[in-house]
Amino acid sequence: MYWTRRDIFFYLIRGAIPTLFFVLADWKWLTLPWVPIAAIGTAVAFIIGFKNNATYNRLWEARQIYGAIVNSSRSWAIMAIDYVCAPPGGTITAEELKAIRTRSVHRHIAWSHAMRFQLRVPRAWEHMIKVYNRECRKAYMVDEQDGNKLEDALTGLISTEERSLVMSKANAATQLIANNRATSGNRTRPGW
Repeated sequence: MYWTRRDIFFYLIRGAIPTLFFVLADWKWLTLPWVPIAAIGTAVAFIIGFKNNATYNRLWEARQIYGAIVNSSRSWAIMAIDYVCAPPGGTITAEELKAIRTRSVHRHIAWSHAMRFQLRVPRAWEHMIKVYNRECRKAYMVDEQDGNKLEDALTGLISTEERSLVMSKANAATQLIANNRATSGNRTRPGW
């Protein structure tokens, strides 16, 4: 009730004014027949039902996509560790190979951070400028990026040069995927 108090008071006053005129001023012409009210009420109930169903479907789809990203990321990290190997006849040492694997996995972790920041950017259609949303964010200290910046989240995961390149692009997540593909290129086992 605290967050919807403005709407409650608005509709309470809006409903009280014609009621007072009907009762105190004896304005009987303010009455409406029940048939149009019931028809409009039924239509509104259907619309709300469809919107509620669509909202739930979008939430379920987002949960499925998140689960797929988690599973794919886990599988990708396992494959990066297991299948990235020295090319036949190559002179890559075990330490260099470990560094390549670590760099690829760290870049993928950086990609997940970049996606987190990218998906949390407030959009105009999200109604975050409404008074009750601003109050809620202020009361619960909701920070879209958990108090840090993308550049801070990428520190330690990728090199300073790569971080500068990624930060200069409009879509950091896509740039990180492109960098991972470019650097891990043809270092996999034949047939993979």
